[in-house]
Amino acid sequence: EKFSWPLELPAESALLDELAEHVAPDIEGRACAAWEAVTGRGRLLRFLRGFDWSVPLAAAAFRDFLALRERFEMDSVHDEVVEALQGMDGSQSYDRFPGAKSDVVASFFPQVRCGIVEMDDKPGLGPVVYSPMGASEPQAFFDAGHDEAMFTAQHVRQTEAAALRLHELSIARGQQVKVVLVLDFAEMAISKLTHKRFITLHKSANGPLNRTNTEVLGVLFIINLPAFLQPLFRVFEKMAPPKTSAKFRMVRTTRLVHAHY
Repeated sequence: EKFSWPLELPAESALLDELAEHVAPDIEGRACAAWEAVTGRGRLLRFLRGFDWSVPLAAAAFRDFLALRERFEMDSVHDEVVEALQGMDGSQSYDRFPGAKSDVVASFFPQVRCGIVEMDDKPGLGPVVYSPMGASEPQAFFDAGHDEAMFTAQHVRQTEAAALRLHELSIARGQQVKVVLVLDFAEMAISKLTHKRFITLHKSANGPLNRTNTEVLGVLFIINLPAFLQPLFRVFEKMAPPKTSAKFRMVRTTRLVHAHY
């Protein structure tokens, strides 16, 4: 697999112009109108490709994206995230920002940025995100007196940071750079997957925020998936859009992940 996604192609320019014209009134007057990584042609291109070059569908999705930014007040944290990223390199975790709250969330829901893939034959692969799902502790997080607002505030910053970093890498490489996501289900307990309060949080905040990441995922590796979860994964794989499910790779260990590189 080449894992190569070019920037705007000549054949896409007219459609991208049309999409930009469609959403211009929605962007006008917002702080994010000045931020190329958020509302520029590079970001619009992800929506256009994500919706199979359908301008009406891409425009509708982009308006939903803007509505979510407003709902979660993402414009208000943009400058804070930009400043935080200036002191980080690609190997550092974007889920940790200055402040005690950030460290608290990361201690219960660890996620590690393992660096950036830099391979000439796979120029579209960028940040590698490793999530040890079995190490998450939703009940302990709530038992410690923390709440949904704290978690959501951190997720908002993390989402904004990922978009900014991908934009920087895409410009630097002349490629549409995407994320390599590794979900490790080792030691995963059913109680964590069925935690009602966290499921509600996911539906109200995590899920909608994740939907702002159109065409951000390059490849998803699922490792150490327990036998009891494999049937559920197969159902999810069948229900996912073909474009999304084509990015899934289920492997046994991280050693096999390296083999894909």
